[in-house]
Amino acid sequence: MTRVEDIVDQIAPISDAQVDQLSLPSELALRDAIMETPRKRLPRPPRHLIAPLVAGGAFAALAAIVVAVALSGGQHHSSNPPLARQPTTTTEPAPHYVLDAPGWRVITADQYTDSDGHLELDDGAQQLELSWAPARWYRSHLVDREHDAHRLAGADVAGHRAAVFDFGPEPHTPHDFTALWRDGRSYLELRTHEWSTAPFAQRRYRDVLAALRSVDRDAWLERMPRNLVLPDERPSTVKGLLGGTPLPQGFDRDSLMDRDAVNTAYEFGVEVANSVTCAWVGAWAAAKRGGDQAATQAAVTAMSTAPRWRSLALPYARQYRSTIVRFADAMARDKRIGGRSVTEAARNTVCR
Repeated sequence: MTRVEDIVDQIAPISDAQVDQLSLPSELALRDAIMETPRKRLPRPPRHLIAPLVAGGAFAALAAIVVAVALSGGQHHSSNPPLARQPTTTTEPAPHYVLDAPGWRVITADQYTDSDGHLELDDGAQQLELSWAPARWYRSHLVDREHDAHRLAGADVAGHRAAVFDFGPEPHTPHDFTALWRDGRSYLELRTHEWSTAPFAQRRYRDVLAALRSVDRDAWLERMPRNLVLPDERPSTVKGLLGGTPLPQGFDRDSLMDRDAVNTAYEFGVEVANSVTCAWVGAWAAAKRGGDQAATQAAVTAMSTAPRWRSLALPYARQYRSTIVRFADAMARDKRIGGRSVTEAARNTVCR
């Protein structure tokens, strides 16, 4: 076992064996289900199943995997256009919030798109989760909270009025506070992790809400821990993760390198693997439509290498790796995935 694997095995809150028992067709499918489910007692999303890498940072750990190997895979030439991933940019990115309260620090963060992400904060004893999403989700999530929790007096957060709720006001039930507010075209939510003793917990939670402020991008990035893949590390990390991975002609590396996003090593690896899979599914589908058997087989052969992709090499990527392998198997056997064609399944998962 490598040093990186040993570190992850020690810090991961859930083992590979436990993950294998989960019925998760894909990470994106679970995220969609979570977004449609009332927030009370929610299972934690996949991004929380895995602890972030420590000891040298995510970039160093990723580099350890790809050290002494070629930085880019060979490209398979074909006239078939790749199936394009959906753009992640928006006209108005989400605002960036920091917590100016003694002892609190960001321990992990993920930006899935310019308008969708989350981060976790820790003060050594307690934890908070701050998430953000497009404002169109605000009303439905507010209704969910009103149905499942006790509404408290509102609070001001960086000049915006927040609705505040307590999920556990009953006797002997841990208090779990959350607050939702809108800021421009985004809505944000700050949730506790089972604080207790209502009077003290609610007072402290309100103090935390009052200490939140909106800052510019650079100030926000300064608060990020070094165990994340930061924007300036994306180009070299992409090159390393794609090393040895067969790529279709026209594969868009720049879209991966140029995103101004912060991610855990796990989410970043998934993003890279999804991009490669989406491109190969597109090449495979186009070759089949054109009757190009050689190009069809080239795509199948390329996807058969998925278990060895460096983007899926970290131990805790095992569960998601099975999703990519499922596409490879469906392409090789020309079969459907969950009742959908391979292309349709890709559009709803790896090409999102």
